[in-house]
Amino acid sequence: MGNLDTNIDPNIPESRDKIAAWVKAVGDSAESQGLEVKSSLEFSRSERKKSFAKITKFILASANRDQNQAMRDYQGYGVMLIGVTKDEVCGLENVPEQHEFEGAVKNYFGSTVPNYHFVPHSFEGKDLLFVIVDPPVNGQEIYICSGSYDADKRVNQLRDGAIYCRESTQTIEANSVQLRDMINRLLGGYVDINLGVSEVFAGPRVDTDFLKNMYSYPKEKYKEFLRKKTIENKGSNSLWGSSWIIKDPLHHISVEDMLDAYRNDEKRHKECFNRLLEIKLKPAIFSIANTGTKVLENPSIEYRFSGDVYMVNLKDKEYECRKFEIFPFMAIPPYYSMNPYALRNVMPLNFTRASNPGVVVWRPDSISPGQTVTSEEDNIGIFVNGDNVNTSVFYRVTDPNLQRPIEGEINVSMIDVDLSNIFKNVEF
Repeated sequence: MGNLDTNIDPNIPESRDKIAAWVKAVGDSAESQGLEVKSSLEFSRSERKKSFAKITKFILASANRDQNQAMRDYQGYGVMLIGVTKDEVCGLENVPEQHEFEGAVKNYFGSTVPNYHFVPHSFEGKDLLFVIVDPPVNGQEIYICSGSYDADKRVNQLRDGAIYCRESTQTIEANSVQLRDMINRLLGGYVDINLGVSEVFAGPRVDTDFLKNMYSYPKEKYKEFLRKKTIENKGSNSLWGSSWIIKDPLHHISVEDMLDAYRNDEKRHKECFNRLLEIKLKPAIFSIANTGTKVLENPSIEYRFSGDVYMVNLKDKEYECRKFEIFPFMAIPPYYSMNPYALRNVMPLNFTRASNPGVVVWRPDSISPGQTVTSEEDNIGIFVNGDNVNTSVFYRVTDPNLQRPIEGEINVSMIDVDLSNIFKNVEF
């Protein structure tokens, strides 16, 4: 059986069949923050209190979850399935009625009881029990255990004053960080985000040998251009050793400068490759939506790609393409250092590079609840280079209003660039 799509409503019988079949196929691996599995619980007179305590703890923990976190599975419901384990449908005897449970555990809930219901379910001829807890709503109170139960005089199954929560696949007592999150959810709101990155460009790994090979063909063509230009203007068959000035579009550059650029072109390989990317790339649009209730005051977002990243500024893309900016073997005119084109690769203040060549950092301005901010005005081009570039991009978000960083991954569409065609429409 393949992976289960957990975006299903457990109140529907067909969905409960799918959950039971999934648990039978994979066992405890099916557990998540929204699903707890018990192969069997005893509901005989001697064991009933212990089993009821386990169910009570799960109900309290499920009701204390964050609303947005809960919505990732089972449409926000907390689900406990009792009676199935891997490769076996155990079934239950003496499945309790909900009113029996309520009468036995009411002292553990105190004055406020989460919404839940017992759902007996038949699967493969056996009786199961689903305990389904309503989706939590941010802003509702924190549910506190209001009584103690010692199962065997050594382990506290329920502790008076304890606050339970779901951590991954377990029901645990909340630690200080989790408790602060609950308080923020109750009193001050919460922070949650949705991140997006538009299509970015990717290609094979770019290194010194790659660039040298990429420029070899246009460099050979340029050599012939120099020879012909020399013959035309000087009536000489030899370019080498000349010192006069050729009148060409590069504004009276001396032959010595041209020869020096030709012989030392590898010094400018990366600079000119960046300029080619400026011409070829389309903007990569980063976006962040604040879906929480608290402002993001000064967010910083790290994006870690699977390969090294070239990040270029596309703001000057509409200007005329200068030959000396594209080809490293062509001499730079004397006025170049005074030219605004020289500042072309200065990044906007919102984007920086990390020490890791695969990491890009975006620092958008503050983001109010419900607001979406994009990097469209920054006009950034991204090229991810590597032999095994994949679509998973890991992110890490920090902000003064976050108790701890938000981390995760998103899938980004990677457009393969054929770098062998990168000179199309830009050759001199």
